[in-house]
Amino acid sequence: MKKTLLLCTVLALLSVGKVYADITQTVTVNGSVVGKDVKQISFSGDNVTLVFDDDTSTTEDMSLVEISFSYTPASIHGVENTSDSFDSTIYNVAGQNVGNSANNLQKGVYIINKKQILKK
Repeated sequence: MKKTLLLCTVLALLSVGKVYADITQTVTVNGSVVGKDVKQISFSGDNVTLVFDDDTSTTEDMSLVEISFSYTPASIHGVENTSDSFDSTIYNVAGQNVGNSANNLQKGVYIINKKQILKK
């Protein structure tokens, strides 16, 4: 039961890691940091086999292996001014054409030049 819970937890964290760009994975085997990211984990008895991103692998006693994760939240890197007039067609999030000028738009999210724009 303990192995199954550990496996589910680690696989869930590994799959989440593919979604976030700013994830750090630290793998420690017998007190030494490996310096590679794990892409696959399998268990056999008390042993765990780790397959790394470079397709190398190692099999160790499960009690000697530690994997930790840290996340850096994503942030907004800039704000685009939508008060200027645009020559392209503007759509709402439902895909409906709402005109060609951002000046008369109500507050909300719009698609302008294939980008989502927030008008405050």
